[in-house]
Amino acid sequence: MKVVRKILCFGIILYCSACQGEEARQREEAARLVELYGQVRYEAPPEVRADKLRAIEQAVFVSPEVVGTRTVCLSGHRQLIDAQRSQEETAKEIDKALSEADGGGPLGQGAIERLQATLTAAQGQLAKARAELEDCEAKVRALDVRFGKR
Repeated sequence: MKVVRKILCFGIILYCSACQGEEARQREEAARLVELYGQVRYEAPPEVRADKLRAIEQAVFVSPEVVGTRTVCLSGHRQLIDAQRSQEETAKEIDKALSEADGGGPLGQGAIERLQATLTAAQGQLAKARAELEDCEAKVRALDVRFGKR
């Protein structure tokens, strides 16, 4: 009977240790994601942000909560970068079309429709990126609060 109790107590101790190990791993992963994400600056050039996003993407995470947060953040930031690049390209196209217009006259209907479609698509992409980034920011804060250093 004493042997069974000792085995049972030892099993409980091992189980509790495993639980504490899992929580420590989750805390470490969350802290690493929060730190990496904190390095991403919205005002930085797209190339710099893309480098920071690659670092986040290459980090190894196991916790489903951390992996899910990373996925949302990467998606939102990549969409933002793509939309910003699209708007920059459209601005260049507008400048080019205006410089080629006959004597500074109005743009042709085809050019106007093409540019409007491009701008509309970029605006839709920006709206989706904004929603994902709001979700990302909330999830990163939640990880920091839940698993932050105690």
